[in-house]
Amino acid sequence: MAARSWLDDEATVIDGVRQGVMLIVRGVKRPLLTLAVTLALSGAVAAAVLVPRHGYAPKLLLRLTEADRDPTGMPQPARKLREYVMQALLTSDHLIPLIQRYSLYPSLARKNMRAALDSFREDIDVDVYQNYFVEQRVVGSEPRSARVAISYRNKDPETAVAVTRELGSLIVEREHAMRTAVSSRAEAAATSELFAVREAIADKTHTIATMQTSMQSEKAPDPVRQVELVGLMGSLAALERREAEVQKREAALSLNAAFEKRGIGLSFEIADDAEMPSNTHRRDIAYTIIAAAFFLGLPLVAMAVGSSRLKEGTP
Repeated sequence: MAARSWLDDEATVIDGVRQGVMLIVRGVKRPLLTLAVTLALSGAVAAAVLVPRHGYAPKLLLRLTEADRDPTGMPQPARKLREYVMQALLTSDHLIPLIQRYSLYPSLARKNMRAALDSFREDIDVDVYQNYFVEQRVVGSEPRSARVAISYRNKDPETAVAVTRELGSLIVEREHAMRTAVSSRAEAAATSELFAVREAIADKTHTIATMQTSMQSEKAPDPVRQVELVGLMGSLAALERREAEVQKREAALSLNAAFEKRGIGLSFEIADDAEMPSNTHRRDIAYTIIAAAFFLGLPLVAMAVGSSRLKEGTP
């Protein structure tokens, strides 16, 4: 006969179910106490879901995706995206008009706009996740993306939704403007460089032509001038090669600038528009939670009451 292990003495699942049923039956024998505790717990849940909130914070979710192009000539998204959004995009000169338009923090704004602005920033939450812009992208790799969630907390749900959406629009507009400015400056710099190279080629070509004409009129060739002419022709070839490179870069930057002006260098897709459920919908959800708390809590409370009776030795 095999020796028994400690597992043989452990209760089975059926034993656990049987014991649970027994505790529920014992609890049901004290219906008033069981019902009172269940109602108390349901009331606590009801208070939590029905009592008006101190504030609403709807969330607007933006999905950022860069264009499927050579990343070397495009403005690079910030790696520390949250800090960039809060410090570079949501600047004071753009937040103050929102405070004035929606009459936010009216008493504070009348006394000290800087204090109202600080309170506004405290009620704004920016969360960044799935941020693949932290990784360096190389030519041929897949476009990177990130998700930015923006929310603004206010005691009035309509104001919270409206301001949250305004903040989302502000982020998109500001980033589009900044990327357009960066790409336009890069295009302008490349165009200026191309003009400078072409001007240098024209000057060098004129100098070579003038020297050749002068040398043809000479009776005897001057070795020094011949060496100088060879050097000029070599530098002209180098300038022509540089012109081809700059022209190619200028064309690519010009195309990138056109992409940015059309807003497709970095696309923004609204995944969640900060929509708040209606009062009727919120009330229906609350009633469902309360009903679930009552009917799910009833057997648990009955087990707890039955367990207390078991400890007292009451049958």
